[in-house]
Amino acid sequence: MSFQPANYSVHLFDIDDTLITTSESYTRAYEKTLRDLTDVSYEELRTALLLFIKIFGSGLPGRIWEAVYKEAASAGKCLKYSPEEAAEQYLDWYMGMLSAYSSVEKYITELKKMNISVGIISNGDYKRQTEKLCAAGLFDLFNPDMIYVSSMFPEIDKKPSPVMIRQWITNTAFSQPLRFIMVTDVKT
Repeated sequence: MSFQPANYSVHLFDIDDTLITTSESYTRAYEKTLRDLTDVSYEELRTALLLFIKIFGSGLPGRIWEAVYKEAASAGKCLKYSPEEAAEQYLDWYMGMLSAYSSVEKYITELKKMNISVGIISNGDYKRQTEKLCAAGLFDLFNPDMIYVSSMFPEIDKKPSPVMIRQWITNTAFSQPLRFIMVTDVKT
């Protein structure tokens, strides 16, 4: 049996590494920042950088660059710029490197032509996630009222949360029974 998009009245999407190239862009932006703004090679700080990302999450570049700065100083190296300047430059490069996966825009457009509703359920900060959608050229494909991000729900930790999904369904006022699919990079 092959997948038939029309069998579902709603397609909910995650953002990071589902619609847009988040991980690839993080890596490329961190590499570029380390190479362009520091005397320290990417290879020298790669392990520490990956550990800091694991600890702080990739969405907190200021804290990550503070940690990189301390790690470089403890190794007798110095950064050419302050951690704040490095974080700002990293964010500029990161946002500029984000892109949609090649078939995403076409797929969502086709769903909408078939009168299939599309929405987003994702982790993170609402403002940052919508900025990433804009940077990747996808924001206009979604009704902002159909974008749900975990920062909107203090009682949950991460998607796919039944709380977020129920709230999405309730707020979108679907009157008919609903068959939906969640498209994400996370195994559930």
